[in-house]
Amino acid sequence: LPNLTPVVSLDDDDFQVDGSNDPVQCQITDPAEAYNVERITVSDRTNQYNSTPIEARDEAAVNRYGVRVDTGTSATEICDTSVGSVVAQLLLQQTLYNRNTYSFKLDARYCGLNPMDIVALTDEYLGMAGTAVRVLTVEEDDTGVLAITAQELLVGVGTAVLYARQTSTSMGVLSAFATAAPVNPPVVFEPPVALTGGVAQVWIGASGGVGGVAAPAWAGAQIWLSLDSETYSCIGDVTAPCRQGALLAALPAYAGANPDAVDTLSVDLTQSAGTLASATASAAASGATMCLVDGELLSFVTATLTAADQYALGTLYRGQFGTTTAAHAAGAQFARVDDAFFEYDLPASYVGQVIWIKLASYNAGGAGMQGLSDCIAYPYVPTGAGSIGPVTTALALGQSLDLGQVTDGVALTDDFGMTGDTSVIAVDLGVLT
Repeated sequence: LPNLTPVVSLDDDDFQVDGSNDPVQCQITDPAEAYNVERITVSDRTNQYNSTPIEARDEAAVNRYGVRVDTGTSATEICDTSVGSVVAQLLLQQTLYNRNTYSFKLDARYCGLNPMDIVALTDEYLGMAGTAVRVLTVEEDDTGVLAITAQELLVGVGTAVLYARQTSTSMGVLSAFATAAPVNPPVVFEPPVALTGGVAQVWIGASGGVGGVAAPAWAGAQIWLSLDSETYSCIGDVTAPCRQGALLAALPAYAGANPDAVDTLSVDLTQSAGTLASATASAAASGATMCLVDGELLSFVTATLTAADQYALGTLYRGQFGTTTAAHAAGAQFARVDDAFFEYDLPASYVGQVIWIKLASYNAGGAGMQGLSDCIAYPYVPTGAGSIGPVTTALALGQSLDLGQVTDGVALTDDFGMTGDTSVIAVDLGVLT
């Protein structure tokens, strides 16, 4: 409990007047120019004392004035990230909310004042009546006059709320020969036409972990594919862990217009140690924060860290890119869809038959790869959902189509989904004549 009692009360009888100027000068910082993001660097003892950045930001100020980042502070003497979080938050509140600075002069009677002392100021012109301020600097000239600068004392911003924060995980001492951790159950899906440009694709995302907990030394995996679960060929690599996890609670179906501001998507990313960040509404509407939940593609505006590796996602744009909005049960697979996914162009002959996928992990040193016989084979039956059908392809190319008589059997078909689905394909057929 700090002592907030002023050591002295000052009024017009105490100030040294400089000409016709008011004895107390006040400088007010424009809130639009105040820094709303503070970053410090600490030494994390739980991560071999590696330099770890910690950031504190005020989202309300960011949304109103834009991002204003202060010069980073080196605080390597701090070895506890929880302490660093408090320090970063206090720095943010200090620079953002303490905006009034006062300057005044006193005679030698007050030479005992030191920086950090609290004094009470009374100045009728500024509307100050016993207002508590904290001394920042004291300068004495040759005549003994003290030039003092002080800052407003806002008690509330001197305390930092202990928010839950994402922390880094130590990789330990990496051995190039250490066997990499196996992959978590991978995320395998076929994106809709709006994301493939009409080419049938299978997207594969993976992360490494043991017992549902992310393995920090996991760096990627080779992807092997087979049609008979016996003979495999390598089709590419996952070169970064995808941010995957599971739903902590059920997500109801939604039939209204986007965005869904009623429901909250609660996810647990422990298996990948992934992080999620908020975005603007326009970015989310365009799919910038696209996620996959049980075949439904959706995006979020706000991402709130509720516990270690757990997030509450709000203001959801449901059923994006022609996918169907549906209800999702707790425990359903979740993935943030981004560049960590490997995109595989699906041969037409693979559509409708089982393909087997194995992912052989390797460690952060690019070694320690799993043996293929030790990897789990994951079956998947592709549907070719990301391809444009033959009718649409012919129309898009301007080719003439003769489909015969109405009594003839069906020769060509395109599946455009349900009549209520969002349109994802547009073909310009020219002017009606």
